[in-house]
Amino acid sequence: MKKCFFATLLSVFALIAAAAEYEMVFESSKPGSIFNCGEDMTFTAQLLINGKVAENSVVEYVLYHNGQKVREGKQQISEKQLTVTTKLDKPGWAHIYCTFKDARGKVYRRPVLWRGKKEMRNVSGGIGGMVEPHKIDIAIKEPADFDEFWGNIRKNVLAQPIKELEKIDITPAEQKKNFVVYDMKVNCISNRPVSGYLVIPKNAQPKSLPAIVSFHGAGFRSSAMQFGYAGKGMIAFDVNAHGIPNGKSKEFYLDIRKQIGKECGGRYNHSGKEDREKYFYKNVYMRVIRALQYVKSLPEWDGENLIIVGGSQGGAQAIVAAALDPDVTLCRAMVPAMSDHSGCFAGRQSGWPRVYQDLKDKAEVEKAVKTMAYYDDVFFGRRIKCPIYTCTGFIDTVCSPTSVYAFYNNLPATTFKSMTTTPTAPHTAKEKYFSKALDDYLAGIKKQKAAK
Repeated sequence: MKKCFFATLLSVFALIAAAAEYEMVFESSKPGSIFNCGEDMTFTAQLLINGKVAENSVVEYVLYHNGQKVREGKQQISEKQLTVTTKLDKPGWAHIYCTFKDARGKVYRRPVLWRGKKEMRNVSGGIGGMVEPHKIDIAIKEPADFDEFWGNIRKNVLAQPIKELEKIDITPAEQKKNFVVYDMKVNCISNRPVSGYLVIPKNAQPKSLPAIVSFHGAGFRSSAMQFGYAGKGMIAFDVNAHGIPNGKSKEFYLDIRKQIGKECGGRYNHSGKEDREKYFYKNVYMRVIRALQYVKSLPEWDGENLIIVGGSQGGAQAIVAAALDPDVTLCRAMVPAMSDHSGCFAGRQSGWPRVYQDLKDKAEVEKAVKTMAYYDDVFFGRRIKCPIYTCTGFIDTVCSPTSVYAFYNNLPATTFKSMTTTPTAPHTAKEKYFSKALDDYLAGIKKQKAAK
């Protein structure tokens, strides 16, 4: 009886804790959290529970400079908020990360919606700031034959006649009135075909629609049916990053992950980094080139408007697409990966996937540096001519904000560029200007057509 009573009591306490509303309040001493070299940067943190300052609570924090731990500590935060002050003497990035606990030292937990499912997560977060980010630049030189290398790859991809290896109508019943959806596989000289879901507004006339191509972040998953974009009057092609089958079970993609891991001898994003011809992303980027070529071959494409979107690893693919295909007219690359690989040589945290972190031999490092120069967003970015929208969060330890700024700062002066910064955002930072820009862009297309 006692065991049942205590179990029930613990369940009640758990429900009460889960029902509590936690609000983390972070502030920076400067609006936008952009500072000058040598200037004090002050960050504060407080926790509210059900709208009131948390009583008998403790915050544990870690202070980082350019991704490296500087100091850590903890403090009770009833009425007194946590205050941390630091500074940097050269352009870079600093942030704090906090975990909130009760008087017993137990971490507060709360439900969070992640990819359509609720998960219990620690009540934790942080805030960061940038120091003269407009001065952040890449630490290595651009390869003299960068254009020749990628020009030859693109030429070889485009030279192969397009063949639809698979085209299966998978239109959901509730969407049949408005769209046609295909599960596509298109041939490519890469190790796997282009794989994705293609959504076309129903009864579209030849040469009538702009097209949008979306690319995936890291991991292994199915393509998605982009009805939101197609509903705006566009051909929407969502490309699977690895050229693998779509619409399969979670277990299927776990098995694929293991399989590709074995093929690569470990982390796929590090595979082949000793040779520019063997690096994993050569195949990924060939599929990017092919995906755009395929979309442009569709009879419904208007021949003028090609839009590219992606985030993280997908952001890198979007950047490559905009750099290598002159037909791209608008691009959004959120929290892009594959940028500033050599930032570590300038005292910064390199961008994902930090390919040098497991190398100790000097010769191996030198080989990797040579390879990764051909796969750095910074050098692709220098070739982008279309308007581009990007973003970063100042507590993003996956694709560090310094790596995003290294890319952003190297975009041509003649290219329109937009950066959204969020001091409290991790790798889930959002870009806030593209949506309106896209609507304005599409409205402009309609206006032009009406005038003809």
